[in-house]
Amino acid sequence: MKNSPFRFVRILALCAAAFLLSAPAWAQKGLHVEPLFDGSYEKNPKAVTVDVRGKRLKPYDLTLFRSITVHGSPHDADRMAAAALADGQGAVNSEVVKRGKALVAGYYQLPPRDRKGQGPNRFVLFRRLEEGAATLIYLEGETELEKLIRLFVKPKK
Repeated sequence: MKNSPFRFVRILALCAAAFLLSAPAWAQKGLHVEPLFDGSYEKNPKAVTVDVRGKRLKPYDLTLFRSITVHGSPHDADRMAAAALADGQGAVNSEVVKRGKALVAGYYQLPPRDRKGQGPNRFVLFRRLEEGAATLIYLEGETELEKLIRLFVKPKK
């Protein structure tokens, strides 16, 4: 567990416990992941949600970080995978790992929300942790997909 590829997520969750900010509801507007970030997982005992924005993200060139992690819920893990895959269809940059037809991990850089191509980069990251467990992350900022992958995915030793 200490070499988990989502170690950064756990660190942010601890920091966010002291400084949670409500992220804008329109952040994922028009994406398939949007309904997953409607607040319903905040009351789900099988889920952990994190919403962070502001100066804590500046070192990573990010302005918004939202995540949902579920355990013991295959339905929710599959729902998150389907939403990530659907949004990935419109990605301008992506890396995908599948086992058979099942999504194991998907890292997608989406076009900016603004139709003119202006605004921050948007990212959807998904990783299936084990059967019935997964993490879905939505980010916005000036960073690039390759930097996020290096940050979230540690090479195996």
